[in-house]
Amino acid sequence: MPGYADGLTAQAQVLKLAGRAADRIVDGGACVGDLTAAYLAAFPAARLWAFEPTPATAAELATRYRGEPRVTVVPAALAAAVGSATLSLNDAAVTNSLLPLDPQQAPYLDYPVSTEGTVIVPMIDLDTFCSREGIDHLSILKLDVQGAEQAVLSGATRLLSESRIDLVFTEFNIVSVYRGQTTSWTLLEQLAKYGYQLFDLYHHRWAPTGQLKWGDGLFLSSEIRQRAGI
Repeated sequence: MPGYADGLTAQAQVLKLAGRAADRIVDGGACVGDLTAAYLAAFPAARLWAFEPTPATAAELATRYRGEPRVTVVPAALAAAVGSATLSLNDAAVTNSLLPLDPQQAPYLDYPVSTEGTVIVPMIDLDTFCSREGIDHLSILKLDVQGAEQAVLSGATRLLSESRIDLVFTEFNIVSVYRGQTTSWTLLEQLAKYGYQLFDLYHHRWAPTGQLKWGDGLFLSSEIRQRAGI
């Protein structure tokens, strides 16, 4: 699918070099499922769990993948622990977040965004979810969680520390879009603590001034790097 090809190609190539098949994928922040569809096309044998906390969007996602046995839609936010939280509902639904918008974000967005309301949503950490579902290994953890990456990774401590996730493909923010968002350097440090190193960056976006705004990063576990000879 346009816009995803280079990141998906890299993930497929790395797993092939490592002699690993992509059989289990978590799509954290699936939105309406466009990248979910791209993953299914790229990895036909994979099972995929699509997490989406916005109730209306999760319902749309469930309708889209009704009858698709490879996809399980989870209407919840990935987080640091099991519980509930307030989700900000913005007039651009793709920006909905567990974090409030930063008032300074306006110069960096392509259009004005404001918060129209809030809703309480369920949260679950990845360690607990995978334990409950009997998932002992993930090929890919994809995150598009609007600034909450640190919390999600904190909830995957066991999986990360035991190298039970091969690849982490996550959005990163350079400029401030949300108050309290995960910084790019925090993301690097948190993943490095568990032996995950940055492989490459994709889908960069720049402000008119030339300021890099955000993009996606692909991180490999130390085991995958060794197996792939990277």
